[in-house]
Formats: sequence, structure tokens, C-alpha cells
Amino acid sequence: MISKIRLVAAAVGVAAVVMPMSASAAPARDPGLLQQKQPNVSYVYGQDFTVPSPVPEGNVVGRVQAVDATSDTSGCEASDFAAFTAGNIALIRRGTCNFSVKVANAEQAGASGVLIFNDDSMPALITPLLGTDVTIPVLFVTRSLGEAFVTQTHDGLRVHILVRHVPKGSPNQATS
Repeated sequence: MISKIRLVAAAVGVAAVVMPMSASAAPARDPGLLQQKQPNVSYVYGQDFTVPSPVPEGNVVGRVQAVDATSDTSGCEASDFAAFTAGNIALIRRGTCNFSVKVANAEQAGASGVLIFNDDSMPALITPLLGTDVTIPVLFVTRSLGEAFVTQTHDGLRVHILVRHVPKGSPNQATS
């Protein structure tokens, strides 16, 4: 199955809320949706963001918190999350350790979701593989979008992440 995401960002800060999935939460024809509010900006699934695999379905709204986002070891150590506020969505830079390590450390710190962005070594968008123990929604975004989000976290950036699975053989199933 391929995951689908709807990410809506707004520059307002409140605690994260995990909501139950709704079958009608995002149109079935969309491979995903990424929108930022205030200012309104729409992003393109497969061009600006993608969904790692495997990742569970989930619907999370919360404040984005950068985790050592200027370092190649961002999210690689539990100590990177020492000042992390549980319930926030972790914004982590790609780097020297496995994606699964970064996500596991974010989960241990109480993150409700994770945004991973590319580093200087690979500016193109990829669809990373995660371990099978992931329990929170994860989205992979381009380097430029991730860096913009790092800047906006200081202003209380909030995002909505919706991840859902599309059955194999669906007309809009994404391919790698």
C-alpha cells in the first residue's frame, strides 16, 4: 500500500491533537495534499513532499519543532530531543543515521508526527524506507521546503498531517 498525506500548515501555535481517521478526509483522487496557510501556498505530492514506507495511517495537527535541524546528526541521538515538547511534530534534517533511528528517537520524545527534509548532499525528493515499528505519521519534504519550515518554526508554524493508504491497483496509486 502507498500512503497518502494531507498537510496543511498555518502560522499559529497550539498543542498537537491526534484525530481519528475519516474516509472522506482527503479526496481519493489526490495522491496527497500539502498546503501552508497564512500565506496560502499549495505544494505538490511527489514534487514537494512524499510519504516514507512503511508508515501508519494517521491524522495529526500540531506545532512544528525543529530538532537540531542545522546538523547532519539531526535526530540521531536521544539527546537531540532534550528540549523537545511532547505532542509537537518533529522537523528533522536528513543526515548520518538511518531514517528509522530519527523517527524512533522522535517517538521516544513524544512527537505526534515527523517531517524529515533532505540535506545538502541530495536536494532531490526521495521516498525513504523506514523500519516496521513506526507508530506515528511521517512525511518527507524537499530540502528547500524543510529549510523554510525551520525558519517558520520560530513563528509558531503549525501543520496538519493526514496519512492514509491507497489499495494496490488504485488508479491513483503512486509508484516509485
